[in-house]
Amino acid sequence: MLKVEQISKKFTDGDTSVQVLKDVSLEVETGELVAIVGPSGSGKSTLLSIIGALLSPSDGRVSINKEDISTYSSKNLSAVRLNKIGFIFQSSNLVPFLTVENQLLLVRDMKKNRDRKSKERASQLIYDLGLSHRSTSQINQLSGGEKQRVAIARAFMNDPDLILADEPTASLDSERGRKVVEMLSKEVKEKNKAALMVTHDERMLEVCDRVLYIEDGRIKS
Repeated sequence: MLKVEQISKKFTDGDTSVQVLKDVSLEVETGELVAIVGPSGSGKSTLLSIIGALLSPSDGRVSINKEDISTYSSKNLSAVRLNKIGFIFQSSNLVPFLTVENQLLLVRDMKKNRDRKSKERASQLIYDLGLSHRSTSQINQLSGGEKQRVAIARAFMNDPDLILADEPTASLDSERGRKVVEMLSKEVKEKNKAALMVTHDERMLEVCDRVLYIEDGRIKS
């Protein structure tokens, strides 16, 4: 589902050049939840941004479901983000004045394809994640764990091929964090997706199928 081939990334500031990623290669298969761990400044967030079509690599290729996105224009990368990738952020990044249901329907509005089935899909995702009783609640009425479940549901709303999660348990206690990662793993396996999760939370690693370690911009064995 995801193939990263010899990705490198350099940032230039005046006469100074910093290489953040160095020949990174990895693959994530359908049905897999893979974790990436490593110290601060190791390149985790940069790698996730490149895979998520938010940054372009200096060298190398990224393919999602056999589609090479590395040389896409900004317009085409926007389409990839909307159609092929679901994002789960550390702070959930939900719209505070929308209800749980409307958080999900907003995704279809952005894609300009809301139809009668959109509400059915939103309701099913909300039900699957145990939030039916919160469907009409606003975000400020939810607990931290409930917010992250909404973020997972939103990430799946457009049926993406790949889910990218950036520290999704950072603001949660151990029990709630584990439930969120278990739900993510369950969704990925049942719906034939792939997921890549950046985390510092070693308590969550046993839920993952594989763990990759990154240090100084390189994937280590």
